[in-house]
Amino acid sequence: MRTQRLILPNKEIITFRPGRGEQADQIWQEWAKPRRERRLETGQLSLDFSGDPGEPYQRAESSALEPQEDISYYLVGSRFLTWCSKLLLRSADEGLVFVSGLQLEPILTLDQLVGFGLKRQSLTGAEADRGSALRALIQLDCFGHKLHGVFHSHPGDGPIGTLPSGIDHETQARLERGGYPVIGGIFSRDGYVRFFSEKNQFEVITYGTGIESAGEKVFRVCKDSNLQDQAARS
Repeated sequence: MRTQRLILPNKEIITFRPGRGEQADQIWQEWAKPRRERRLETGQLSLDFSGDPGEPYQRAESSALEPQEDISYYLVGSRFLTWCSKLLLRSADEGLVFVSGLQLEPILTLDQLVGFGLKRQSLTGAEADRGSALRALIQLDCFGHKLHGVFHSHPGDGPIGTLPSGIDHETQARLERGGYPVIGGIFSRDGYVRFFSEKNQFEVITYGTGIESAGEKVFRVCKDSNLQDQAARS
């Protein structure tokens, strides 16, 4: 069987044979490790968004997470955010999606959903199926696109319900160490969304009506049922 390769944003190449479940797990573990972790064969990336919002955690101290001099600007439309809110909150369980878009440095858009399967989903957490998520990332790579956002929902309400958990912070840190120009997005049950990163400096620019600012990098998505129904049907 021919091998395939996944080119990481930091230009490193991972080769693998498709259709091998155990290899999918291995590649997933290798995917966003910094180089020093790969040498030591420690750590792994698991998109697991369990845990209580705001729980204490220890931020990684690594030169790979030093702030960038330039600020990235993420452009997102109110229609897309409304659609994401409807999608992630369609059940009582937490939802989880990848987001991509155009990259016109220093502007990156958030306007394309990238679907994949979930290994586990409950009221308090969601975890990606490694093989399915890996295939989604490979497809992005094949088209020359990158991962721009990882959106998921929290069970709480209001801006406080969008505070990242310790696991959220750890996952975001690994993504940034892997070289992805990615930010996190957390949606509350009542329509608030918070964007966050660990070390990457960024600003969010919104476009359109039906969304309002509710704090630093926090927004409230319009709860108008007609707008949300239209977004869900599109």
